[in-house]
Parts: sequence; C-alpha cells; structure tokens
Amino acid sequence: MVKHYGERKCDLIDLLNAATTSKERNRVVKQLRKFDPCPRRELDDEFEPKDCSCKKYNQTQYFMCWRCDKPKTTTVKVMWSSPKGTFLFAIRLKIICNTCYYALNSNIELQRARKENAQYYSFMKKK
Repeated sequence: MVKHYGERKCDLIDLLNAATTSKERNRVVKQLRKFDPCPRRELDDEFEPKDCSCKKYNQTQYFMCWRCDKPKTTTVKVMWSSPKGTFLFAIRLKIICNTCYYALNSNIELQRARKENAQYYSFMKKK
C-alpha cells in the first residue's frame, strides 16, 4: 500500500493507474478531486458518435476523463478514437466519461436542429 501521495497531479494519475486495491484507488481519487480540472474541449467539433464505443464493466473502473479532466469511479467507460491527439495503442484513443459522451451527443443533436431550423426559416422567408 502506498503511504505517501505526491503533490503533483501527474504523479497521482500514475498512482491511480498503478494501484492494485480499491482502497489505494479511493485514496488517490480523493486526492485528485482536490485539484482544479482543466477541461479539454478543443476536439468537441470533431466528435462523431460512430467513433465511440461504450463499455459496461462488472467492477468499478477508476480513470481520469480526458475531456472534463476529473477522476471518475464508474462501471461505464467510453473509448473515443478521435482524429487528432496523442497516440495510445497505435490509434488516437481517448477515455471519456459517460457524462461527457452524452453531452457531446446532445451538442451534435442541438447543432443539427439549429441547422434544420435555419433552413426552414430561410425557406419561409423566400415565400
């Protein structure tokens, strides 16, 4: 069991990935929650639901969401193979939480609805 937790966020993330027991993971997650998140939303425009795969696990999964930069303890993980970013396992794979996945999905539906409304109103103005 790790008794000393580093002050730096990157050290805690490494500890989270290396932890073997849930007690260690819970302690690291508790420490990570003290840090302010630095959300990365630069790839939101390139999100496609077909590039994602949601996986439900029987056991609790501990990870840092790539998009919202928060520690997550959940049974659902979303693997997003994005067109940009750093390589992980020979593809550009980002692990995001279920909340971010649904937020990105609803943003796409909202943009689609706005586009349809704009086309409808421009059509009505021409009449």
